[in-house]
Amino acid sequence: PICLYKQSQTFLNNKRFKLRHFAQYLELFKIVCGLIAPVVLYIIGSYCVHLLECKKYPPGPIPLPVMGNLHLLGAEPHKTLALYSKKYGNVFSISFGMHRMVIISDIAATREALVQKATIYAGRSKSYVAQLVTRGYKDIAFMDYGPLWKVLRKVGHSSLKIYGEGYGRFEKLLTKESKELHKRILDKSNSPMELKTEFGVAVLNVICFIVFGERYQYSDPAFIEILTTINNIVSGLSNTTAVDFLPGLRYLQFSEIKKLKSSLVIYFRLLNDQLKKHKKTFDENNIRDFTDSIIKFSKDETMENKFEEELTDEHLEHVIGDMFIAGSETTLTSLLWLIIYMIHYPKYQEEIFEEITRVIGENRYPQLSDRDSLHLVKASIKECLRLSSIIPLGVPHKTMSDTTLIGYNIPKNTTVIINHWQIHNDTNHWKNPNEFNPHRWIDDDSKFDATRATSYLPFSAGTRVCLGKTVAETELFFFFTRLIRDFKFEGVPGCPLPSLIGKCSITLAPEEFNVHVTPRINSLMFSKNVLPE
Repeated sequence: PICLYKQSQTFLNNKRFKLRHFAQYLELFKIVCGLIAPVVLYIIGSYCVHLLECKKYPPGPIPLPVMGNLHLLGAEPHKTLALYSKKYGNVFSISFGMHRMVIISDIAATREALVQKATIYAGRSKSYVAQLVTRGYKDIAFMDYGPLWKVLRKVGHSSLKIYGEGYGRFEKLLTKESKELHKRILDKSNSPMELKTEFGVAVLNVICFIVFGERYQYSDPAFIEILTTINNIVSGLSNTTAVDFLPGLRYLQFSEIKKLKSSLVIYFRLLNDQLKKHKKTFDENNIRDFTDSIIKFSKDETMENKFEEELTDEHLEHVIGDMFIAGSETTLTSLLWLIIYMIHYPKYQEEIFEEITRVIGENRYPQLSDRDSLHLVKASIKECLRLSSIIPLGVPHKTMSDTTLIGYNIPKNTTVIINHWQIHNDTNHWKNPNEFNPHRWIDDDSKFDATRATSYLPFSAGTRVCLGKTVAETELFFFFTRLIRDFKFEGVPGCPLPSLIGKCSITLAPEEFNVHVTPRINSLMFSKNVLPE
């Protein structure tokens, strides 16, 4: 009996223990459910609302909760979106997270939006990353459409005009920079080398001259700081773009965002220091550079009265800063693609070299005044910009009011994305669009013919057309003609040729590659440190 009693007591104690723990687990379960249930209900509610909103937009794939259609895009979203346009049409909608966007995939619809209805499609959507970089959309690129934006863009456009073709001081700077670039390449010629660093410092120095009126030595600590900061920001932007569509990634990618913010602190200081320096030495009768032009504009009494509460030094700094982020990365990427196409299509490289030597001769370098005589060079640059499509999906636009597009209703505040890559690869306008063929731009008289660009949009169009178009094309012409005149670019023997498939980040940039460079002519003159003008 004693044993039975002890066993029964043990059994009861175990049961009480289990019941007590079960009650604790049940209470914990209730707490967890209480925390999760509102989140689940919010997700379900948001998803249902989003599905209803999708009916207001052009047709497109059905989104998933939270992710939308992001899982469909893959590593090359421009190509994925091009495939979906075949199913849903040249204007369709897709969800980036729980945000429905409209995708435009052909030149006709793009012209309707950006040209015929330019002001309606001139807005900019809000972006977490963009507001970080611009301290609240205080630049030209990401500021929403409005009176202040129009004035800032006007002054930016006016300030850049002096750096277009024919501006002597700018050409002298390009000449000096190309000499430095050629010396650096010559030192590493006849052996495998990478060009990104060499091109990058040359392009950035040109931007420094345009913006600050001064050229740096490559070893100058100030220049190294600018170069490092810009590279870090570009890298940070590439790694954090997804947080705009999936806000939860802001916490999962905290270290990346922290790195970006650290680089931006240095970037903002650099811009502020230069603006202060220019203001101290400003002379309205001696406008030295882009920054001086911006300062002159800000001192205009009529503008000051009109924007007394809005226009600040931060606005001026970010108008200046736009030149660095946009101008350096895009020009560098285009130059790299030009060299890759020359490696893959050596017959065109030789044809271009032959044209340069035939038109220019061997006793001088090409100048900006030679541009209209170098038809194949111009055609090759245009073809590179078409085929590379370095901003494949452009900068997103936003509708300023309810509108329509090829018959579809487009609600106010809709984000609109132009698929530049598809426009440049449209088989209705381009024969064999995936091939590099500069002769598609040449007419029967062997002259460059710009009217053949029936589906071409590397610098966007309309109200938001790229401010730096003329400067970028001038730089590309200048560097490219001199590089091909002096060097032959080939793949590294025994190694695969550089990939023609770019990696998609803030630009569609080529993969890292090495190249074999051989001096063509005047190599002895180069070695004696004498370069003809």
